Amino acid sequence: MSVKVKNNNLIKCKKRVVLTYKLKKPVVLVGMMGAGKTAIGKSLSALLSVNFIDLDEEISEAANMSISEIFSTYGEQFFRDKETKVLNRILNKTSIILATGGGILTQPKNQDIIFAKSHSIFLHSDCKLLWERIKNGKNRPLLNDCECYGDFEQLYRKRETAYKKADIVVFNDKNYSINEMAKITVNKYYSFLTGIRESNIDEKC
Repeated sequence: MSVKVKNNNLIKCKKRVVLTYKLKKPVVLVGMMGAGKTAIGKSLSALLSVNFIDLDEEISEAANMSISEIFSTYGEQFFRDKETKVLNRILNKTSIILATGGGILTQPKNQDIIFAKSHSIFLHSDCKLLWERIKNGKNRPLLNDCECYGDFEQLYRKRETAYKKADIVVFNDKNYSINEMAKITVNKYYSFLTGIRESNIDEKC
């Protein structure tokens, strides 16, 4: 039997706690490439019953080109300008989970838009773990500038300060599955919204 708590945002079952809060703001996932923003974002959207959007896919669709093609044809600044325009448009929607590219917060305009219009979550992963995940990737334009782990670490450190400005920081543990990380993120998000201590979201009712 389910019991609603006083703010009606949480339903408690015998072995499960489920967030039923209706999003009043979009939720934006930020973090380095390889942090799992897309995979965790899709799982998170399923848990919260809201739409998932991948920002890079939206930019690619708007430009009718792949991200790699945009970078190689027009350069990074053109991409960043497009990124800002598409970001601003998407964040006019409320009930969405948005996964962003790793460099989204390098632009002050993007920081202003994200922090004003959404709740932001930084998926924080160990730098060495990220490098192992993405070092052989061929579809990440800025990875071409990273010839070794040292280059990648320098890029990571350069962006880390901006990432840590996010409303919520979730440590992405390699020992957890995508679904487990999504549940942990929901707990962190609920705690952020309500000030109530994080709960366990385990098995189905």
